Amino acid sequence: MEYNQFKSMEKRDLHVHLNGAIPKENIIKFIKEQNIVIPDGFNLNTNLQIKNPVSSLREYFLPWEVLKLLPRDYDTLCNMVEKAIEKLVSDNINYVEFRNSPFYISKLNNIPLNEAVSWLVNALLDNSIKFNIDARLILSLTRHELNDGQGIELLKAIKASNRYNVIVGVDMSGDEDVFVPKEINKFFLKAKEEYGLNITIHAGETGNFENIKWAISECNADRIGHGSAAKFSEYTLNLIKERDVCLEVCLYSNLMSGNCADLYEHPIRTFLEWDIPFVLCTDNPSVHGKLLSEEYLLFLKYFDRLDVINDMEIRTEKYSFG
Repeated sequence: MEYNQFKSMEKRDLHVHLNGAIPKENIIKFIKEQNIVIPDGFNLNTNLQIKNPVSSLREYFLPWEVLKLLPRDYDTLCNMVEKAIEKLVSDNINYVEFRNSPFYISKLNNIPLNEAVSWLVNALLDNSIKFNIDARLILSLTRHELNDGQGIELLKAIKASNRYNVIVGVDMSGDEDVFVPKEINKFFLKAKEEYGLNITIHAGETGNFENIKWAISECNADRIGHGSAAKFSEYTLNLIKERDVCLEVCLYSNLMSGNCADLYEHPIRTFLEWDIPFVLCTDNPSVHGKLLSEEYLLFLKYFDRLDVINDMEIRTEKYSFG
């Protein structure tokens, strides 16, 4: 299949970070319009994207030194969401689950967390109508910024602001080498059992399959972000398969972050052999300069499984939270 054939397919993307989906030219425009001071040495033309593999997640997170400086007001957030959705719609995406941590929006704008969550919900609702796309929201805790009480605060904000069930799940993202108290699992269990939210957790993006086991066994995760390290543990692979937990695989992200030096050796080959449920996603499409059609094309080039691509619409519908 050619790129245009993939582009013409209706698609769902279940793993997209909002700030990583806003086109570079729009980020630069917002920064300059609002006279935002950027970190010394940061080059807006080159450092907002990762187009060549780096050696660690910490290097990979360089664009977020500036991405986390936006939005500075509600109108800017609406424009950010608009430009992100406009780009996805150009690739024939008809359903997307955006991820975002509203704590930084609250801090940047000196507003309560529930107001920051309302901003996100309203921006998604307005642009969903404008572009005729079903856009949902997964709200994240961030490992290296985690503090006591954040989980309860987030759930209260969701309860107060979740119009039309735009918010469909909760997540935890960030550097997996940072220590996280294991009792944070109570937040995820409460989110699922009392608030009816779905659970996806970034786990095993690097080499730690124990994080995947913990996310499934202790947090009752429905999906796992990346999950690459499952390759190293038969127990973990069996657990994923038995629980029917879907892995959100992001090939370009794994390549650019340095977590996979050779796509021929990507864990997805193991997932195919074990019949592990997975979907293809973009993660940060504007940071990589790659849309979902290009993820599909890359998968076909390296793994030659057109049947999986043809089945992807059914898979993404089955495992979507909306």
